[in-house]
Amino acid sequence: MLITDREELQQFNTSHRLWQGIPGIEISEKGRLFATFYSGGTKEEFGNYCLLIISDDDGYTWSEPVAVAYNGPASRCYDPFLWMDVLGRLWFIWSIMPEHAVYASLCNNPDADILNWSKPFIIGKDVMMNKPTFLSTGEIMFPIAVWDRNVQAINGCVSEGEERLPFVYRSTDCGTTFEKLGGPKVEKRSFDEHMILELSDGRLMMFIRTLYGIGKSYSYDGGRTWTDAEPSGFGGPCTRFYIRKLSSGSIFLIYHDSTSKRSNLAAYLSEDEGETWKWKLLLDERDNVSYPDAVEAKNGYIYIIYDRERGAFCKGLEELYHNAREILMAKITEEDIIAGKIVSKDSRLKQTVSKLGVYLGPMINPYSEKLLLSTDEYVKQVMELPANEKMIDSILEDFGRCSLTLDWDTIQNLNAKIEYALNLDKKTSRKELEKTIREILSIFKKGEEANPVDLFPKMIAYINNNLCVDLSLDEMAQALHLSKFYMCHLFKEKAKITIMNYRNARRIQLSKKQLATTELSITDIALSLGYTDAAYFSKLFMQYEGMTPTQYRKTSRKINNMDKGGLS
Repeated sequence: MLITDREELQQFNTSHRLWQGIPGIEISEKGRLFATFYSGGTKEEFGNYCLLIISDDDGYTWSEPVAVAYNGPASRCYDPFLWMDVLGRLWFIWSIMPEHAVYASLCNNPDADILNWSKPFIIGKDVMMNKPTFLSTGEIMFPIAVWDRNVQAINGCVSEGEERLPFVYRSTDCGTTFEKLGGPKVEKRSFDEHMILELSDGRLMMFIRTLYGIGKSYSYDGGRTWTDAEPSGFGGPCTRFYIRKLSSGSIFLIYHDSTSKRSNLAAYLSEDEGETWKWKLLLDERDNVSYPDAVEAKNGYIYIIYDRERGAFCKGLEELYHNAREILMAKITEEDIIAGKIVSKDSRLKQTVSKLGVYLGPMINPYSEKLLLSTDEYVKQVMELPANEKMIDSILEDFGRCSLTLDWDTIQNLNAKIEYALNLDKKTSRKELEKTIREILSIFKKGEEANPVDLFPKMIAYINNNLCVDLSLDEMAQALHLSKFYMCHLFKEKAKITIMNYRNARRIQLSKKQLATTELSITDIALSLGYTDAAYFSKLFMQYEGMTPTQYRKTSRKINNMDKGGLS
């Protein structure tokens, strides 16, 4: 799930992203800055991934991704954030659906040239997107929410469970184990995105995103029970905020100085634990600036990160390119906020962290489901691909989901058209190939786009349950009510191997157990695994294992005898 290989990370580079947003920021002991945000696809959808970039020059320049949390096209990694704990470990945390879990990976030495990460592990259920709070008692409070049922990032993707609150999870052992505590009842809930403060009298104070702005709640017993949420006095747009107690003891808040719009992003300061807010600094006056996160450095500077005009949910490239698609940073001090303007030497506003330009990714038409291109334009682009297989693969990537709602007769017609197109000679039959491509597109457009989230596990289960049956791809596809070609495309996209290669690998794996532990003949083993030709099975075994089945049987039994002390 966490990708760190340099070559593999290139697919997530700036030029391969259409949109980006929802950022987080942290700083290491030696001043290295880390930023995270998420992207993937054309909007908030399955296939999203969370990326991590670094800056070693105080935020003036930033790397391409050094780590990415990605769980494939049938899953979604989202709402990432960063947190540096008291042990100096960097936590990279993200949420994932449809699993509805919060995952974390730790880097013990964030200042190292090569960053090493722990295996991702689960903190809790369902969503967390703001920094935890380290209490004076040594406990850590993680704000993890189970959204209300009518609050859905993706329609129909709702977790189970009756208790649906902005909860607190507690860790008393520096994040080794986690205990779910309580959460407040909140009227007019949205995406909770809550944060926790420890007040000087020991109470915990929770701030929660609501439809009316920011709500607040108190706990008098360390987070087990909470008062019903009430308005905080900050009535504004329904969006993410950031609140934290600074090392000086002042409370620092980032929110919008606006009644309804995501504009006029400002920093506020309170010296009486949120009772009054005397000072304010405008960070960015423009529209569509949102989702701040921040961190205070040892020298008192505060680093703030936010997004502007994310570019998600556009209808096409023309609309997309009218959006800034920026991640921005500010560096300020408490003195700047009190003065209402930049007065500190190294403070600055609107520093670019990441800005997207022209899309150069692998998808010819990433907005195919919205018909960005006319059929003529789309066909023209597809016909420029070097091979028929590449053309069909591109069409399946763009339109394959639409086949999931087609009836079986239409699916068979689609398969026949694709088969015909694959066998045409592009040089001698270009017009016929173009005509067939148009026919394929017209069939896809009869269907409605559906989510293939459950298809891959269904395919795996079906193959494993029928390993000993000599089924063809056509028979598999019919049993799963899928286009044979989309089934193969989707499987290879997820597993990185073909269906038949996977089935053969599983069969060979089972045959090795039989060779090592039974007296069955090679022919009987082949037949038991669905191979009607023992010679073909032996040839295949040789390809996978580098030896014949008979040689493998002798070798495995010799090893077994050695394990039992039978040979010296």
